[in-house]
Amino acid sequence: MKNALNTPVADGITRREGLLTLLGSALALAGCGGGGGGVAGVSSGGTGSFSAGPITGFGSIIVNGIRFEDQSASIVDDDGAPMDRSRLKLGMLTTVKGSKTTTTGASTTATATSIVVGGELQGPISSISAATANPRTLVILGQTVEITGSTIFDTSIPGGFQSLAVGDILEVHGVLDPAANRMQATFIEKKNAPNVFKIQGIASGHNATTKTFAIGSIQISYLTTPADEVRITPADGTLVRVRVQAQTPAPAVWTATRIRPPENANEDRDEADVEGIITARGASFTSFSVAGIPVDASGANVRFDDGTAGIVLGARVRVKGRLSGGVLIAERVRIEDNNEVNNLEFELHGTVSNKTATGFTLTSIGGMVVKVNFSGTLAGLVNDAKVEVRGVVADSSTSSTSINATRITFE
Repeated sequence: MKNALNTPVADGITRREGLLTLLGSALALAGCGGGGGGVAGVSSGGTGSFSAGPITGFGSIIVNGIRFEDQSASIVDDDGAPMDRSRLKLGMLTTVKGSKTTTTGASTTATATSIVVGGELQGPISSISAATANPRTLVILGQTVEITGSTIFDTSIPGGFQSLAVGDILEVHGVLDPAANRMQATFIEKKNAPNVFKIQGIASGHNATTKTFAIGSIQISYLTTPADEVRITPADGTLVRVRVQAQTPAPAVWTATRIRPPENANEDRDEADVEGIITARGASFTSFSVAGIPVDASGANVRFDDGTAGIVLGARVRVKGRLSGGVLIAERVRIEDNNEVNNLEFELHGTVSNKTATGFTLTSIGGMVVKVNFSGTLAGLVNDAKVEVRGVVADSSTSSTSINATRITFE
């Protein structure tokens, strides 16, 4: 039997409303004008699994509760550039394709074949709230970023939220509600003078003659953007990812270097598990879109865990099913409530080092490192021990994020 230490969450942890999301696609909403009938011509082909969302654990990586073995996976950023596994961090947004999942007891595993990592927002802070505000917020490229109780601050920001200042350039991974032009951050790191900034959102005010459009309050021109880098026309209502020339101070009109749709789910998969915000909805609750991925929930056996009244624009949901023809054929739809999000539990597997009476460093096989705080005692908890840690984010207002353990188990 495994020996475990149950340790309470430390007093005073700030837990605020948070939300997980996924790297979206710009696929059109299937059946948006219909009344909830099935999607015509959808087959049941495809193999393997698809999962999209932030990394909520490691040893290998864990996304949407699935532990993906990633040693042989290709890992790239959202530009397609190779990434080393050691650069993967808790809270980073990922799209994972892999083998079919296997469930043994409470553990679900799969072998990842490809991992794409990318944040939706990168640019300078133009305004910042007080550290005591509830919620704490930043504004970057006109987009409001909410700091939640589950936000991970990278070690590049050792002083946490309180150390941030106007003009700091950040990359933010998180939940995007494009209609509200607002994001709830899952991971934030500081960048040093990048050549480009980036933003994801819904295009508006598109002028095909002047080749200009807006995302929220910022104006963007693609008049001089190379034709092969305009991979989608930013027509009004289109969800787009845009890279612009890095400029400080901010210009009246930003110059786009690339316009493209978000990451998509265009391969058939027997298993799909995605989490995010409903960004479009048809006449019926059975036809909606999660961060741009069309969902068909018209099947007779679809399980709505929390009923259907909450299937509305801006709702936070998790949808499980399969992918076919670019559509997520739902088998289960669950609305994410604030309590679940505010008490998000991370799962970490790795080796103990630098142990003290109240904490230690945990290093995964892939090289990811997290500081773990704990209370109580556990015989055998020494350097080089192999453990599983479950815990929540410590308050990150004054330091980079660490994990307060709620359970430690030897492996």
